[in-house]
Amino acid sequence: MPAPQSDLILAPGELYIGFHPAKVRTILGSCVSVTLFHKGPRPMGAICHARLPHCEHPLAPAILIRDGDSHYMDSALTFMIRLFREMGCRDENIEVKLFGGANMFNRDTDRNMMTVGLRNIQTAMEIINREHLHLISSDVGGNKSRSLLFDTHSGEVLLRRGTNTDT
Repeated sequence: MPAPQSDLILAPGELYIGFHPAKVRTILGSCVSVTLFHKGPRPMGAICHARLPHCEHPLAPAILIRDGDSHYMDSALTFMIRLFREMGCRDENIEVKLFGGANMFNRDTDRNMMTVGLRNIQTAMEIINREHLHLISSDVGGNKSRSLLFDTHSGEVLLRRGTNTDT
């Protein structure tokens, strides 16, 4: 029988990996969340809320994530994937979902300029592709915030989009 369900709030720069049922809430603007889920006999779910695409530390992404490294998409996602593999999860059984990366600072910017949100999305996709994982769902870009509710026991993500930011 699964452990009792708990509710958690994931702040920017945090990640959560759960073996017991939990509902994890987070709100995204230009930040990006990636969820990983492995069904199996012992379901496992993970979610990160990365603020920036790359950690400039020379050891990143490190074997163990240090304080602050989960602020970066490359460190957080690499850590989550590594842990899933160490727990015996086969890549083809890992469900990957990607959310966020909005242009929350929608000023008169050059349309060719890579915003923080777009760089976060690009970094996440590069890692997902490099690691040969399959993205099964995404809702990224645009100029609206997103509110997520991730169920670590089912892999389900409930999404609500915010209002348009260029009003």
